[in-house]
Amino acid sequence: MGDMKAKVGNDNTDKGHIMGKHGVGNCNENDELLKDFCLFNDLVVGGTVFPHKTIHKTTWTSLDGHTENQIDHITINRQFRRSLLDVRVKRGADVATDHHLLVATMKIKLRSFHDTSDRPHHKFNVLFLREHRKQKARNNGQPLDRITRDLEDCLHTRSEEKTENSTKKG
Repeated sequence: MGDMKAKVGNDNTDKGHIMGKHGVGNCNENDELLKDFCLFNDLVVGGTVFPHKTIHKTTWTSLDGHTENQIDHITINRQFRRSLLDVRVKRGADVATDHHLLVATMKIKLRSFHDTSDRPHHKFNVLFLREHRKQKARNNGQPLDRITRDLEDCLHTRSEEKTENSTKKG
């Protein structure tokens, strides 16, 4: 999404569907841009939803170590908000920057697709894969065309050796 450096703060008045109430600090001018973007695209700011200690929410620390802000965010579509289990900062990651690593934990449930006859839909040609496996087993793990090519090379080499031997004898 980009580096907007938006401090969303902890005031979610009239923005409860976009962000939670567990932000850090006060808002800045980029806050309104991020909130408008989230409102327009139906997104939720994930880092403000979960209650954590401040040290696990701040993603940037100044060089003097006194100023900390929550300026990096993970946004997710509101439809998938319930699949977001946790968002927190991992401070020990060596990422060669003054920002800390922001990690989201998600749980996704996938449904199988059924066609009109209520049979499960296979995305792979399973019969082809089974036949290919049988063919490889019959040919000691090598595809048939490779064995054929090796045999032709071997026969061609043998016929060249025979012609060289016959010309030497005669």
